[in-house]
Amino acid sequence: MKYLLRPNPPYDFALTADATRYYSVLHQFRDGRLWHALRVGEARVLVVVTGGRDPDAPVLETEVVAAQGDFDEKQLEVKLRRWLDVDAH
Repeated sequence: MKYLLRPNPPYDFALTADATRYYSVLHQFRDGRLWHALRVGEARVLVVVTGGRDPDAPVLETEVVAAQGDFDEKQLEVKLRRWLDVDAH
C-alpha cells in the first residue's frame, strides 16, 4: 500500500526526517529513506518514506512494508501527514 503526499512548499525532506528523531526512537533514516514504526488503532505499522530533492515541488512516497493487525487506511494517512508535517504553512 502506497501513499503520495504533497507537502506545502518549501519542504526539505532530509531536514524533516532528521528532526523526527526527536519525536520517536522507532525510526531509522538511512540512504535517503526514512523507516518508521507507528501505531494505528491497535495495529503496528512499519512505513518507509522517500522524498524528492526539490523543496519547491515536494513529493513524499510512503509505503507500508509490514503491519501487525488491521488498520484504517485513512487514519494512517492522517497520522503520516501530521508526523511528517505535510500540511504546515
